Amino acid sequence: MAPRLLLHIGTEKTGTTAWQAWLARQREALDQRGFALPASLGPTNHRKLPTSCFDLDRVDDLVIRSGLAPASTTERERNYAAWQQAFAAEVQQRPQHTWLVSSEHCSSRLTRPAELARLQHCLGALFAEITVLLVIREPLQTAISAWSTLVLNGGYPLEELPPPDHPLLADRCDHRALVQRWQPLFPQLRLCLYQMDVVQLLSQASGLSELPEAVHPQQQRNSSLPHRAIVAIARLNRELPVYCGAKLNPEREQRIGAIVQAHAGAPGFVPSAEQREQFKAHFAASSTWIQRRFFPERACLFS
Repeated sequence: MAPRLLLHIGTEKTGTTAWQAWLARQREALDQRGFALPASLGPTNHRKLPTSCFDLDRVDDLVIRSGLAPASTTERERNYAAWQQAFAAEVQQRPQHTWLVSSEHCSSRLTRPAELARLQHCLGALFAEITVLLVIREPLQTAISAWSTLVLNGGYPLEELPPPDHPLLADRCDHRALVQRWQPLFPQLRLCLYQMDVVQLLSQASGLSELPEAVHPQQQRNSSLPHRAIVAIARLNRELPVYCGAKLNPEREQRIGAIVQAHAGAPGFVPSAEQREQFKAHFAASSTWIQRRFFPERACLFS
């Protein structure tokens, strides 16, 4: 029996941490039901898969945290090939299983045609059937979460919510462009609309709903940063870099901890009526396209 793959690609800020934690905790129960999780791609977030498909000139935080930022392109290429080979060896040991792979970085980082083609080539050689699971969220809420993450982890000095046409938001909020990028290479693409109980949502979409309710842990979510903390960290990003070499900058991490503690309990960001209208109008065509093709029974894609 040829192996099958269920590839969960995010998007970011749609409960991916909760889903990945649930999968990791249920590894044995899943294995007994014919589902397998790779150990070679990462303990919870299988980020080595998208990273291994990067163009060799791409150096971002995933490459840095893998210790490959100072490496030559030849070294990076060798490491990427080794990661894919280790994953292939795992799959070959259990070809009768359905494999579950999850990384939101697949949707947010693999934005170049050559990278996505590289992923399809890698997975197509291993699996007879590939189903891609994609969760999408209302663009404004996606943008607010992305803004917080970019400031906290990426070191961007963005004191205000970026406008809807900001290039940093295009690959996160334009769901039509994302689907059109993926579907030609992965035609079995299944869309889900974000809901708070993402574990239940994705377990049903993955065919795992037969697992006992008792094995579902409490929903795990990344806490949102207070608005004032986002602004303070954005200003800090003008002073200190995120990394010192291949490691996180300890001074920045310490000062961020103090900022978060000082603003604990403060309110989150609340968009203005003007911002709501701007985002709604900017992504209206994208949302309508998704609604008509994937959710025709809904009068409005995002209620």
